[in-house]
Amino acid sequence: MKFENKQLILAGKFKAGDKGVIVKQMIEMAGGNVKENLTVSKETAYVVLGAKGSSTWKNKKCPQAIEAEKRQKKGQDITVVSEETLFSALSSEGVTKDKWSIEYKELLSKGFDQIEKATKEIDWVLDSSSHTLLIENDHLPDLLGMLEDAQITGFRFPIPSKDERAQSWKQSTEAIIGDDSEGDIRASEYSPEDLVKILPWGPRIGEIERIVAPKLTEVPPALFAWTKELKEVELPVVRVIRNGAFYECTSLETIKMPEVVFIGSGSFCQCRSLSCKLVLSRLESLGATAFSNCEKLPSFTTASEGRKRADGKEVQGTGYTIRNIGNFAFINCNNLKSVGFSKEDILLGKECFHRCESLPDDIRALGDEAFAKELAEKQ
Repeated sequence: MKFENKQLILAGKFKAGDKGVIVKQMIEMAGGNVKENLTVSKETAYVVLGAKGSSTWKNKKCPQAIEAEKRQKKGQDITVVSEETLFSALSSEGVTKDKWSIEYKELLSKGFDQIEKATKEIDWVLDSSSHTLLIENDHLPDLLGMLEDAQITGFRFPIPSKDERAQSWKQSTEAIIGDDSEGDIRASEYSPEDLVKILPWGPRIGEIERIVAPKLTEVPPALFAWTKELKEVELPVVRVIRNGAFYECTSLETIKMPEVVFIGSGSFCQCRSLSCKLVLSRLESLGATAFSNCEKLPSFTTASEGRKRADGKEVQGTGYTIRNIGNFAFINCNNLKSVGFSKEDILLGKECFHRCESLPDDIRALGDEAFAKELAEKQ
């Protein structure tokens, strides 16, 4: 078996420390390209299963195995091998577990050196009396992306690819809405302990009750996830909130981000204490599960907020800005009583208002209709 310029697919998803992660990196050392899911390829695809003739393959319980069999029937050149055969082939290519261990440790060392250098450039101070984390930077490093670049596998979630991170907030509708929940970043698979290790304020994360970043324009993925005591966030000029940025900040009550244009998947998911009225008058795209399980969230609108002129007369906002609301964006927001957007000029993800029991029936039905339409098109 030759690995150079071949596509290999490992059955199942692999978590940190699992054998699958090691196998994946060893295959890449041998010149192979490893994918977690089968994709169309002109090259031979080797499907690696748990063991030769495993029950997973025989009973067709593994999605990759099912797909492999379909493609074999269509005549595509796919080879199914066992782990034993794979390790033997890797050894013949000069790639052993000992060699992997040495190179992997070097990558770890290099990666954490880069992260340490990047974190030293963050201008931050945590005031002990007010419990306020003040960040003076206008830009912050994508620490999770740096881990991915260094091929460090200390995290158990699908980190966005380099291409996804390189895109501006003007992403395609497909990337924002997603075909299904499998494409979403599920911050619940992050490791809080690993985040604490790389954040400069990590050892004091339990002290943070307020975050103020007056110059920051973009929040990187998962940067403030699991800041459990956080109650208030002020981001006056931020335009982009990346995936999982404030995931499971369970004490968060208030967020101020009047200039935000893009909010990524899972950004405020599980922020169960969030109880402020959200008026995001510049928001254009809202990612999947962005505010899911925010049980106390009362309202959400993208209409321009009423303002007063110099003579004191109130001027009402004109129109709505948002164009995309992702899959399950507000699922389980039981207290959500009103939402503001134009039904004629928006693309809704499936079940985006599912189980929002306080919303009118016609609004809750919108996401369900989007789901039904998707199913009908697939059939």
